[in-house]
Amino acid sequence: SDATGYIDTVSNQTLSFLLDEVICSGAESSVLECKHRAVGEDLCHAGEVAGVTCKPENISVSVRLRGGGHSNEGAVEVNYNGTWGTVCDDGWTKENAKVVCRMLGYQG
Repeated sequence: SDATGYIDTVSNQTLSFLLDEVICSGAESSVLECKHRAVGEDLCHAGEVAGVTCKPENISVSVRLRGGGHSNEGAVEVNYNGTWGTVCDDGWTKENAKVVCRMLGYQG
Protein backbone atom coordinates (compact mmCIF):
# COMPACT_ATOMS: atom_id res chain seq x y z
CA SER A 1 0.00 0.00 0.00
CA ASP A 2 1.23 3.52 -0.79
CA ALA A 3 -0.42 5.28 2.17
CA THR A 4 -1.39 3.97 5.55
CA GLY A 5 -3.63 5.72 8.04
CA TYR A 6 -3.16 5.26 11.76
CA ILE A 7 -4.30 6.92 14.98
CA ASP A 8 -3.06 7.95 18.42
CA THR A 9 0.35 9.02 17.12
CA VAL A 10 1.31 11.85 19.48
CA SER A 11 1.27 11.94 23.26
CA ASN A 12 2.24 14.45 25.93
CA GLN A 13 1.89 17.41 23.55
CA THR A 14 -0.48 20.36 23.55
CA LEU A 15 -2.62 20.07 20.42
CA SER A 16 -4.99 22.47 18.70
CA PHE A 17 -7.37 20.41 16.56
CA LEU A 18 -8.76 22.02 13.39
CA LEU A 19 -10.43 19.13 11.54
CA ASP A 20 -12.68 16.37 12.89
CA GLU A 21 -14.69 13.56 11.30
CA VAL A 22 -12.76 13.82 8.02
CA ILE A 23 -14.14 11.57 5.26
CA CYS A 24 -12.29 11.44 1.92
CA SER A 25 -13.10 9.42 -1.19
CA GLY A 26 -9.37 9.26 -1.95
CA ALA A 27 -9.58 11.39 -5.12
CA GLU A 28 -9.32 14.80 -3.42
CA SER A 29 -6.24 16.95 -4.01
CA SER A 30 -6.51 18.47 -0.53
CA VAL A 31 -7.73 17.13 2.81
CA LEU A 32 -9.79 20.34 3.08
CA GLU A 33 -11.85 19.11 0.08
CA CYS A 34 -12.92 16.06 2.10
CA LYS A 35 -16.13 16.12 4.11
CA HIS A 36 -15.43 17.21 7.69
CA ARG A 37 -16.99 18.85 10.70
CA ALA A 38 -16.77 22.66 10.66
CA VAL A 39 -13.19 23.93 11.01
CA GLY A 40 -12.32 24.34 14.68
CA GLU A 41 -15.46 22.50 15.84
CA ASP A 42 -14.15 19.32 17.40
CA LEU A 43 -14.61 16.97 20.32
CA CYS A 44 -11.10 15.54 20.20
CA HIS A 45 -8.32 14.90 22.68
CA ALA A 46 -4.64 13.96 22.42
CA GLY A 47 -5.44 10.25 21.96
CA GLU A 48 -7.36 10.98 18.74
CA VAL A 49 -4.63 12.30 16.46
CA ALA A 50 -4.85 11.22 12.82
CA GLY A 51 -1.55 10.17 11.26
CA VAL A 52 -0.18 8.76 8.03
CA THR A 53 2.82 6.92 6.68
CA CYS A 54 3.51 7.97 3.07
CA LYS A 55 5.55 6.38 0.30
CA PRO A 56 8.64 8.66 -0.11
CA GLU A 57 9.09 11.52 -2.66
CA ASN A 58 8.15 14.50 -0.47
CA ILE A 59 7.20 18.03 -1.59
CA SER A 60 5.46 19.93 1.22
CA VAL A 61 2.36 22.13 0.82
CA SER A 62 -0.32 23.26 3.31
CA VAL A 63 -0.23 20.05 5.30
CA ARG A 64 2.58 18.66 7.43
CA LEU A 65 3.40 15.65 9.56
CA ARG A 66 4.65 16.05 13.13
CA GLY A 67 6.07 13.70 15.72
CA GLY A 68 6.61 10.61 13.55
CA GLY A 69 9.67 8.39 13.54
CA HIS A 70 10.48 9.36 9.93
CA SER A 71 9.87 12.40 7.71
CA ASN A 72 7.10 10.56 5.84
CA GLU A 73 4.97 9.76 8.92
CA GLY A 74 3.42 11.52 11.87
CA ALA A 75 0.44 13.42 13.16
CA VAL A 76 -1.43 15.26 10.41
CA GLU A 77 -1.53 19.05 10.71
CA VAL A 78 -3.15 21.42 8.21
CA ASN A 79 -2.73 25.13 7.66
CA TYR A 80 -6.07 26.90 7.50
CA ASN A 81 -5.97 30.67 6.93
CA GLY A 82 -2.47 30.90 8.40
CA THR A 83 -3.13 28.72 11.46
CA TRP A 84 -1.62 25.24 11.90
CA GLY A 85 -3.75 22.67 13.70
CA THR A 86 -3.97 18.92 14.21
CA VAL A 87 -6.48 16.69 12.39
CA CYS A 88 -8.63 14.50 14.65
CA ASP A 89 -8.88 10.78 13.83
CA ASP A 90 -12.69 10.51 14.04
CA GLY A 91 -13.65 8.75 10.80
CA TRP A 92 -10.01 8.61 9.62
CA THR A 93 -9.51 6.13 6.77
CA LYS A 94 -6.90 4.88 4.32
CA GLU A 95 -8.50 7.13 1.67
CA ASN A 96 -7.94 10.17 3.93
CA ALA A 97 -4.30 9.12 4.33
CA LYS A 98 -3.91 8.89 0.54
CA VAL A 99 -5.13 12.48 0.11
CA VAL A 100 -2.67 13.76 2.72
CA CYS A 101 0.19 11.83 1.13
CA ARG A 102 -0.62 13.32 -2.29
CA MET A 103 -0.72 16.80 -0.72
CA LEU A 104 2.80 16.17 0.58
CA GLY A 105 4.06 15.03 -2.83
CA TYR A 106 4.06 11.31 -2.07
CA GLN A 107 2.26 8.73 -4.19
CA GLY A 108 -1.32 8.35 -2.99
